[in-house]
Amino acid sequence: ISLPEALLGAEFIFLCIPSWRVKEFLAYARPYWPKSATIVLLSKGLDGQTGKLPFELAIKLLPPSVNWVIGSGAMIAEEIKIGRFGACLVASRTPTATTSVIELFKGTNILALATRDFKGVAWSGVLKNISALGLGLATGLDWTINEKALLFGQSVEEILRLIKILGGKKETFLLSPSLADFV
Repeated sequence: ISLPEALLGAEFIFLCIPSWRVKEFLAYARPYWPKSATIVLLSKGLDGQTGKLPFELAIKLLPPSVNWVIGSGAMIAEEIKIGRFGACLVASRTPTATTSVIELFKGTNILALATRDFKGVAWSGVLKNISALGLGLATGLDWTINEKALLFGQSVEEILRLIKILGGKKETFLLSPSLADFV
């Protein structure tokens, strides 16, 4: 079936695309979006043109009746696909939307935990990606385990300060799915 046909009948739509493509997809999908659907945004990052987070784009580009939920955590697709475990934080402005997504994961190999701190969840995914790049460079430069551990600790301190400045709760980053995602 076509993408518009799939959208029209969907209750939940999981958006697992690069953050720089979210705006384009949401604009394309808007006319086909079912009013009762919940979109689960798994994209971590910012839109390159606007600097907006995926949930900010969803608020702007989707019909107001559509619920949106953010999911972020340690969920490497290749591992989940072969039955390994993962974990994510799920957050939204609408507690019932968060709960309905948590229910979808019950009985699966993904532990889904609810939080109301959607900004903290979104910024955790963005900021950990930046720090993870730094740790990847450190590995490429053959830094010792101690040196990388120190960089990891400094990165966590910096992420906690930035999340608070950006409107999230620093405790959100310290929850196991977010911290595991960074590790």
